[in-house]
Amino acid sequence: MAIQTAAAELYRRIPDADLVVALVSGYELETLPKPLESLFGIWQGRCQLIGGTAVALIEGTREFEAQPGVVLWGGKFPEGVIQASHLQYSRSSDGGYFSGGPWGQADSPEPVDKSGLMVVLAEPFSFPVDLFIGFAQQQAPGLAMVGGMLSAGHSPGQNLVLVNDRCFDSGCAVARMTGNIPHAVVVSQGGRPIGETMVVTAAERNVIRTLGGLPAMRQLEDIFHRLPTQEQELFNRGLMLGIATSEYRDRFGYGDFLIRNVTGVV
Repeated sequence: MAIQTAAAELYRRIPDADLVVALVSGYELETLPKPLESLFGIWQGRCQLIGGTAVALIEGTREFEAQPGVVLWGGKFPEGVIQASHLQYSRSSDGGYFSGGPWGQADSPEPVDKSGLMVVLAEPFSFPVDLFIGFAQQQAPGLAMVGGMLSAGHSPGQNLVLVNDRCFDSGCAVARMTGNIPHAVVVSQGGRPIGETMVVTAAERNVIRTLGGLPAMRQLEDIFHRLPTQEQELFNRGLMLGIATSEYRDRFGYGDFLIRNVTGVV
């Protein structure tokens, strides 16, 4: 399997890695736990390992979409300490709490060093990452956090979360990095849908001529004028286009669109 091939190549380059991040896409879910869990043994348990399943992958200048792919990243941090853990969110009669990782229950958290970095890979249907970010900033204000949402599945139980030698179908993988670990946090673009879905009725290569039988520019102007003033300002800062991955759906939701930037208007 490609996971073992990629791991062997990474081990050849960084046999003493302190942290390995593994992301896979395009494979049947039931075939993944065993090869993903076996990665931990390649480094003889001397590194910390997190990862999971995604809908698409990027390696260098290459992008993998709608096809099997594996991306492994490894790093060595001789002056740092890294601890990987699996976090869960549980609901109770008086609210909810996080368990595992650097904190116990929310009402009695352990002290956490505010320095360093926390890498977070969350399963979106079981782990409220927005609540966790707020909670983490309360416990350790200014703590740098990076990561993203695992995205291979469209419903609960269809994503895998990898932490060292175990796979889970819920929760969050966290790598807590402390000590002298230089880092820079970069924010990628974000967005939310506006307007209604429309059919591309005329196009020339990457230029869309008409949407729903009307000129594309007219459709964009109509969407713009129906937005509140604040959202019009966001519209002017940058517009992205969501292309349906399948036109044979009656309804579209999370994970059904490929997002691309609009590079110009003619």
